Amino acid sequence: MLLSDQGRDHEAIESYQTALKLTPDRPDTLSNISLPLSRVVRADEALAVLERAIAINPNHLNARHRYAIQLSEAGRSTEAKHAFHAVLNILPNHADTMLGLSQLQSGKENEPLLPVIKSTLSHVPKNAPDRALLNFALGAIYWQQKDYEKTAKALNIANAQEARAPPLMQHVKPDKRKRSLICFRRRNHWLNPQIHR
Repeated sequence: MLLSDQGRDHEAIESYQTALKLTPDRPDTLSNISLPLSRVVRADEALAVLERAIAINPNHLNARHRYAIQLSEAGRSTEAKHAFHAVLNILPNHADTMLGLSQLQSGKENEPLLPVIKSTLSHVPKNAPDRALLNFALGAIYWQQKDYEKTAKALNIANAQEARAPPLMQHVKPDKRKRSLICFRRRNHWLNPQIHR
C-alpha cells in the first residue's frame, strides 16, 4: 500500500498486478489493488477484484469493507447498505462501517444503528481514532432526527478527535494531500449531498 499511500497509484497497480501473476488468489492483494484502481477511475475493475476476493474468502474484512465503499461511491446505495451490513456481520463494532451506514441509510433505517454506535463508543478507548468515526456517525443520525444540539455536540467531539490525530499523509506531496483531504472530508455527512434527512 505504500506506493498508493504516496499517490503513486499507477505504480501501485503495476506492483499488485505483478504480485497477482505469482499468486492470483490472494484476497489481501486483490483487496489492496482495488484502492488505486478506484483512484485512477477504474471503478468497474476495482469492484471486480473485490468480488473475486470475497468469492475466495467471504469473511475477508478489508475486501468486504472496500466493496461496500466502492458500491457507495458508484451510487449503488441499496447494494452498499447490504455490503456494509455484511461487514458488521463479521465485525459488529467496525466504526468506519457504522459511519458509512449512517450516511447511506434513512433516519428510520438508522434507528437500530444508534444504540449499537452508542454501545461501541462506550467501549472504545478515549483517544482511539474510531471515536471520531463513531461521533461523525452519531452526528449524521442526530441530524436526520433534527436534534441539532446533539448533532453539534457529536460533530464537535469528532472534529476535536480528528484535530488531535497525527497527520496521515505527511509523506504525500502537498497538491495530492489537498485532493486527498477533500475526498476524505466529502465522506463526512455535512459535505455528503446524498445523506437522507
